[in-house]
Amino acid sequence: MQNPTKRPRVAAIGLNGSQIESIAPMCGDLRSADSVLQYLERFNWTETDITVLGSEPSHPTVIGHVLALHSSNFGWIGFERDGARSRGSVGVSADNTERELSIPAACPAKYRELAAELIRQLGSSADLFQSRRPYKALDECVSVLVETTSGRPVAFHCLDEKGPGEAEAQKAIILALPEEATLAAWFRVFLAEVHEVDSIRVPQPPPRIENLWDWHTPTERELTTRIAELASTIRDLEVEQERVAGQLVAATRVADEEEMRRSIWADGDELVEAVEEILDALGFTVRDMDSERAQGEPKREDLRLTLAGRPGWEAIAEVKGYTGGTKTNDSRQIRAHRDHYITEERRIPGQTLWIVNTYRRMEPSVRRAPEGSVGECAAIIDAVHLLTTDLYGLWARVKRDELQQERAVQQLLDAAPGLWSLDAQDPDTAT
Repeated sequence: MQNPTKRPRVAAIGLNGSQIESIAPMCGDLRSADSVLQYLERFNWTETDITVLGSEPSHPTVIGHVLALHSSNFGWIGFERDGARSRGSVGVSADNTERELSIPAACPAKYRELAAELIRQLGSSADLFQSRRPYKALDECVSVLVETTSGRPVAFHCLDEKGPGEAEAQKAIILALPEEATLAAWFRVFLAEVHEVDSIRVPQPPPRIENLWDWHTPTERELTTRIAELASTIRDLEVEQERVAGQLVAATRVADEEEMRRSIWADGDELVEAVEEILDALGFTVRDMDSERAQGEPKREDLRLTLAGRPGWEAIAEVKGYTGGTKTNDSRQIRAHRDHYITEERRIPGQTLWIVNTYRRMEPSVRRAPEGSVGECAAIIDAVHLLTTDLYGLWARVKRDELQQERAVQQLLDAAPGLWSLDAQDPDTAT
């Protein structure tokens, strides 16, 4: 499950630490970078809701909603509409010598107080300030917020809403300010305006009060506290999840090396040993017949099984690994082992097991089931054809306390000659 997107996703480029700290509470996901190039190495414009552009030595190009506290030129590209995009740029001039500023009549009401404060800030400085000029697509949609005596913009606002129709147009806002502007205050009003024209990128307007905690109602404070507690719990759970995930990786590594799990992949002697371990864990007493064979004696079946509480009962088992399906020709070898047992022991084995690891190089969940002809061959030689994956599954059910060990053993004892599968067993056998 994917984490929900936290909006607005804000690119904070070229900002200092105090500036980032001042706007962080108003951002859903704040991503800081020293430059546009550095930002685009980690993120994409298609997943960026707002860009706050601070000082940067290059002349970058940004896309979409932009608040710029920028001291040099930058390019701008609007949101794409019908395959086309509005394009423009903002030029910054350092040759201004005018010191008197005013607020034009066209300044939007929402920005007038901020504009007046900006004039006071600039007026108290002995340094000359830069002017800003929009070019190309921006010219016709600009509202100057603060200007010099001769009308040169020092701060301006642009709402680009070109498109096939006002209802369908995807609007983009640019706010170009001098570096002296108080970022948090301007950003708050800017966010509110973007919310009005683009509620997808900014789903909620920012709170009207900056230090909201001091002015919370009891209900707001209770909810804010609860959110903080939940956030802390989530962080603790994430840490615990990471710890347990590490344990799972380690446990999986150990399980893959243990005999039981090797029954899913192994062949030859290694497979016989894995099957022996599982049968032993299920409660059978298992004899490895190869280890008992004297030099020169003919090879017998791989395993013989006895069971406490069933005197006189003994089963023989041959274990085979295949890269493909079961080789039915092997039924002749199993019949020979069974006949040899009858001759040697003067009795019929309590059960003959043909335990196979088919398609052993494939993921177990995609392996093919044995064909009917395999079951027919097994039935002819009076043997039970049993997959090692099913045997492992039977043992795992017992270990997970989903099945009583006695019932698991009984399922094997009750198996009729032919194909045996774990899925075909009675679901009511679980505890």
